[in-house]
Amino acid sequence: MGSEDTIYVAVGGVEESELTLLWVLHNLKPRKVCILHVHQPSKMISSMYGVDGNLAEIIFDQQQIRGLEEVGKDMMNRILDEYLLFCSQAGVLFLLPLLTAHLMALLNSAEDRVSAIRLHIQMDDVAKGIVELIRRHNIKKLVMGAAADEHFSEGMWLMSEKAQYVNENAPFSCQIWFICREHLVHTRFETGQSSNAPSPSGSSYLTSSTEAAGIFGSTVSEEREESECEIELYDVLHSGGEGSSNDQLFDRLEQALKEAESSNQKAFEESDRRVKAEMNATRAMRQAKMLERLYNECKRENETALAKQNESLENIKRLREEELSVSREQNSILESQVANSERRMKQLEDELSSALEQLQVSLKERDELQIELENSHKVIEELLRKQAEETSSTHMDQFNLDQLSVSEIHDATLDQLEICQKEKDELQVELENTRRINKELLRKQSEDTSNSHLQQPFIEFSLSEIEEATEDFDQLYKIAEGARGSVYYKCALRHTEVVIKVLGRNSFQDSNEFLREVDDLIKLRHPNLVNLIGACPEKRALVYEYVPNGSLEDHLNSRNDMPPLSWQSRMHIATQLCSTLMFLHAGKLVHGNLKPGNILLDDNFGCKLSDFGSCRAFSLVENSSNMTESSNPNPYLDPDFRNSRRVSHSLDLYPFGIVVLQLLSGRSTQGIAESAQSELLNGGNLSSFLDSSAGNWPHQVAQLTHLAIRCCDISRSRRPDLASDVLKVLETMKPSVASIAYAPESNEDSEPPSYFLCPILQAVMSDPHVAADGYTYEATALQDWLADHDTSPMTNLRLPNLNLIPNFPLRSAIQQWQENR
Repeated sequence: MGSEDTIYVAVGGVEESELTLLWVLHNLKPRKVCILHVHQPSKMISSMYGVDGNLAEIIFDQQQIRGLEEVGKDMMNRILDEYLLFCSQAGVLFLLPLLTAHLMALLNSAEDRVSAIRLHIQMDDVAKGIVELIRRHNIKKLVMGAAADEHFSEGMWLMSEKAQYVNENAPFSCQIWFICREHLVHTRFETGQSSNAPSPSGSSYLTSSTEAAGIFGSTVSEEREESECEIELYDVLHSGGEGSSNDQLFDRLEQALKEAESSNQKAFEESDRRVKAEMNATRAMRQAKMLERLYNECKRENETALAKQNESLENIKRLREEELSVSREQNSILESQVANSERRMKQLEDELSSALEQLQVSLKERDELQIELENSHKVIEELLRKQAEETSSTHMDQFNLDQLSVSEIHDATLDQLEICQKEKDELQVELENTRRINKELLRKQSEDTSNSHLQQPFIEFSLSEIEEATEDFDQLYKIAEGARGSVYYKCALRHTEVVIKVLGRNSFQDSNEFLREVDDLIKLRHPNLVNLIGACPEKRALVYEYVPNGSLEDHLNSRNDMPPLSWQSRMHIATQLCSTLMFLHAGKLVHGNLKPGNILLDDNFGCKLSDFGSCRAFSLVENSSNMTESSNPNPYLDPDFRNSRRVSHSLDLYPFGIVVLQLLSGRSTQGIAESAQSELLNGGNLSSFLDSSAGNWPHQVAQLTHLAIRCCDISRSRRPDLASDVLKVLETMKPSVASIAYAPESNEDSEPPSYFLCPILQAVMSDPHVAADGYTYEATALQDWLADHDTSPMTNLRLPNLNLIPNFPLRSAIQQWQENR
């Protein structure tokens, strides 16, 4: 098949192949051209077969496989037909339509045959397919592309891996031209002869068919079924007849051929321009379709995003409307409360005004009676004096008469004095009653004012709200059980995560006792106490803020795969716990139920003390049922309290010492104080006692361990003081603890955190102190405020006491922040 006058052109599905074919037609002017193409099967079909050519483990429908193969063959045939059409439009292979009928008769007598052939093979590797076709069909002349990127430059070499492979592995009997962008890059000349292509095996068969093709000739189709190759041959020019020996006729034919060649050259140039224009139009249509597809995809994406955004906006709008409805409801309640308070204030002002007027009248009457009484005393004294003077100068009768007269006057005067004294006593009692009433009115006025302020941050929830939030107290919302039958539920209430503590039936005698409990809890405000949001009197339930990081007990026992706490975090917790107990003790209160399960941790591992419903003043807890010991022994209960039932701030010192020892060792409560004491007595080496997972402990930990053991002493008199002893040792660890506690910004130009600023001065505090309202102020600024006020600067509520507690952890953090600047 590989005759000497046939030029084989390797083509693909890209523009470079058309330029290669144009170069062949311009420069080699072949009489026969064979379009050579290697068809790569679809990757989807290839993946269906294993390395041995059999179907893989996944079974596919044979009809689907045949459909994919047919699609691939149709695409290949369209590409080859386009190249044949390109050759026909170029005017080289189809010259006969330009000649006259007479010349066609002459050419029919010539023993010439100019034809176009297409040859293809199916292989995964294009380069190996080209070499296989050269070997099978003994191809002598081949033209193919030389570069993969289709960019020509002077002195370039074979840039395509396919070209390099063919150049090195093709039979030496084949001459190969390597072309790039209509430029000859390299020519490999024929260097030897190769054997003819092997004949088909016995298993192969050959069929031929000829059919009329009109004026452009006939088409001959040849198919060979071999392992990987299919060949089709198309004749595109009409075959000639017997040659003529007439010289004259030959000259005329030669002249006609020259004229035809000239016309053909012009037609070729025109066809070249038309082909390029068609190619540009095709590319423009493809680009337009691609842009249309991209536009549709972008439109769908934008519509989807717009739909999601509209949905999100609708959800936000719904939430805002719900919040607005709740706010309006709360505003209506507050307005009603304010109106009631104003009416009560007006009533109290009227009563006070009336009492003051009555007091003024009583005072005026008292002054008049006092003057009258003084005048009576003067008259009596004057009469007695006269009586003494006249005694010596008058006789007895006259004296008796005078004496009788004086006696009568004296008796009358005494009667008048008794009446005046009685009226004075009555006025004095009335004055005292008036003062007491006035004082009581002022006290009620102050309480009403305080209650009106307290009701603003406090919310009273209805039973229906609580039941709806917990789905009628479903067990799915239950998170814990407490002492005396109390149950804890976690849920969302008015779009806020909260914890609801439902108290047991035996917790209070009646609703009034529960309301007094709520009133006491509202007044307890401290940064390290869990905030009470509201209550439900119907269910005797308390609503607290939700603290998300679990309890100290969860972290010490590594529940829910919680990582161990570092020693800095543990000391930070101990410092805040110490400060909180100092705050309670300064107000003559005790917690009474201190244990790791009641110490909650926020996102920054800050301490939040909970379950302080048992907090009471020292004088009120002597016989309180809240402080009695349950049937199960409580390792955190002060042993001295079990025996004496005496309550003081030392009641919280014992469990505080146990908690500190647990922070140091990570152990349970059983024998923890004795174990720490043993370690200290054995040379003071605490390495086996301290929790190694917390990191490298500082040397001050030995002193802190000793203080914690003293807190656990059975005798209250030998226990240390929180402010002067324990907090002082914790202060020595402040360089490391402060960084964990507050973590201020390292940037020198950063603004100070808001909790470093005094609410009164709005400046960084140097000596922060906690007041009875739970807020921290600069000591001097708060003292100046308290000199003229007895209310809180933040809440405007009356302070239960004027005690100030130093906030040592915050002072350490401020100092650390200032040093970092």
